[in-house]
Amino acid sequence: MTNFSTTRNLFALGVCLLLVVACGDSTGSSNSTKKPSANNSANNATVNNANNTNNNTNNTNPLPTGPAYLTLSADPLKAVYAPDAEITPKAEVFDAQGVRLNGAEVSWSFEPAASIEAVDGGRLKLIAEGLVLVRACTNSAAGSAICATKTLVVDAGPPQLTIHAPKPGDELSSRRIEVRGTAIDSRDDVYVYVNGQAVAVDTDGSFSANVEPHFGINHLEIVATDGLHALSRTARLDVLWAPEFYATQEDSTRSAVRFEDGIALKLGQNFFDNKQPPLVISELQIVTEDLADILYLLLRYIDLNEQIPDPVVDTTALLLRVTDTSIEDPQVEIDMTDEGLELFIRVPELVATTAGHLQLGDALLDLSGSIVARMSIRANILVSKPSANEPFVVELESFELAIETAEARFQSDAANAIFELAQSALRAQIEAILLDTVNTSFVELLPDLLRDIFNSLETALIGQSFPIDLGAGDAVTLLFDGRINRFEIRHKEAIEATIRTDVAVEGAPLFAHSRGVALSVPYSNDLPFFFTSRIQVGLRLGLINGIFHTLWNGGLLELDVKSFLPDNLKNIVSAGHISSKLPPVIAPPTRGEPFDLLLSLGQLEMTLEHANQQDTYGANISVGAQVVITGGAIAIQIADKPEIRVWLISTTGNAPRIPTETLHSLILNQLWPQIKLSLGEGLSFGLPVPDLSMLDQYAPALSNLELDLRMTQPLSIRDEFIVLDAGFEGLLPLLP
Repeated sequence: MTNFSTTRNLFALGVCLLLVVACGDSTGSSNSTKKPSANNSANNATVNNANNTNNNTNNTNPLPTGPAYLTLSADPLKAVYAPDAEITPKAEVFDAQGVRLNGAEVSWSFEPAASIEAVDGGRLKLIAEGLVLVRACTNSAAGSAICATKTLVVDAGPPQLTIHAPKPGDELSSRRIEVRGTAIDSRDDVYVYVNGQAVAVDTDGSFSANVEPHFGINHLEIVATDGLHALSRTARLDVLWAPEFYATQEDSTRSAVRFEDGIALKLGQNFFDNKQPPLVISELQIVTEDLADILYLLLRYIDLNEQIPDPVVDTTALLLRVTDTSIEDPQVEIDMTDEGLELFIRVPELVATTAGHLQLGDALLDLSGSIVARMSIRANILVSKPSANEPFVVELESFELAIETAEARFQSDAANAIFELAQSALRAQIEAILLDTVNTSFVELLPDLLRDIFNSLETALIGQSFPIDLGAGDAVTLLFDGRINRFEIRHKEAIEATIRTDVAVEGAPLFAHSRGVALSVPYSNDLPFFFTSRIQVGLRLGLINGIFHTLWNGGLLELDVKSFLPDNLKNIVSAGHISSKLPPVIAPPTRGEPFDLLLSLGQLEMTLEHANQQDTYGANISVGAQVVITGGAIAIQIADKPEIRVWLISTTGNAPRIPTETLHSLILNQLWPQIKLSLGEGLSFGLPVPDLSMLDQYAPALSNLELDLRMTQPLSIRDEFIVLDAGFEGLLPLLP
């Protein structure tokens, strides 16, 4: 059984005083009007008020011209009378100058006659519901009738409205929302409207209607009226509709939900290599856009000197030292294979600054100068992930490292000539040390570097916790864990991965009867990606709604009202509680909405205890939201001004102690800011994108590399996924 509130209709039947005015030339005088009499068998009564006198005549004023019009009223005067109410009808007669003529004869009639009966003192009892037409007439001096009418509305009240289905807080998935109920009234004429649409009512008062649902919170408003009473009976309630509900994994100790593919990730070819060199903005800035650019910077700024012994050679005949090394303008290419990555790197110039000497007979040749070598590296790297709970495995399957050319630029021409000899021991020693240095400093580090990069895809998602406190109830801690459980490489196209997401709140679930997480479309394993050469992240709407469902089930929206009541209301409220009967729901926007998403909270029920009564209200909140990416994290940015509905569900008194308008203001100004903060920015979490902060371990000069993830396409929602198409941009400030 649902309790309902009554609201005034915009129309008021029978309130207007209908006057019929006619003119005549007869005169009359009296100074009192007698009360009419009535009975159930006669419609007419004539009243003669001739016993009274009129003092309005004198020698200077014109004589009255006789009745010109009359007015009707009733005592008491009401818009609607209850059956068995008693009234005294009154008529006043006026001449053409507006002077009241007391004593004029007035005849009365009532339609229908059976709707009234006479009682003592000239009063009338209104005994039947409906419209009662009261007519009062008098005659002009010429004998023509002058009449006035008034319609009285007699009604026992608006219909008694009962909603049998759905119930407030229901979770529905049928094609239509069927609204069933009864509207009972003592009159036969009953009108019912469901969300503004007229509904047929059977003779027994029953009615049903089908409402076209939309995903998310659906607000239903059912109005019943008898067409007479200025008040109607209204029932308001919220239900949650979804084509499918996703089962949760809670037990008696926690609320939880798992999606095997809560997040999907696609790294396109251009993430690894867009086949363009890094953009050199100036001598002090370099911009990178792919992994190949990162390896370019690594080669340029890696410290090879640590891997070169000093001296390189120290014998009686040869002393060789390499005092410095540098790599100029390396070229890096990366392609995806079926099992990993293939790298090809060309180093046009590896410059090794040298010092030392070579004893050749009696001559001591100066080795000060440099060696300039051109090198190439080809490597095949295997990438795999054995399971969701294990890290990536990155292995160097094969590599080739070769010096294509080498040129000596010593101070001694003779030393240069010796170096150029194909079988020169000097050349062999120098080439060997260069190959070993590049191999040790770069090639052997590649698997570790790439392993760190791939593992960073899930680092920001593993073992996260978000404490949330609305300040009016128990604090709730959301536990979030994301791990890559499927990893697939498409040859020269993309790497695709799905991330298993687990969400939980410790503590016994409050709404174990819930059907689960609302899905905007039936669940499917198909991923929503389109062709891209960048980074795509697909975030299930179901994951976001799963987070909200888990927080709701864990008690986040069970609140103590008194904690945020202003002082003037605390004095009249002894206790109060808010309970949300439905979880918050994120839904795609309707056409034309300027938001990425719509957030709704439905059937928030607020119960206020007063000294001698209890009032229960319902509330509904909806607001737009944007998805924002900052610092590699995603957050829902909720708009400041929500749309809020507040209605009275029931009261044990004659009227609620606090108006709904006051509660609307209270929710908007006190409660909403805390909900907005907690469900929006408070739930920001990292995206599964590479973290390159470890590069400074290999090349300290790269510690200043600033990486930024930027959107390259507008956000879109496809097949239950929020799809972000992005790319990363690295900016490396160079020291002057």
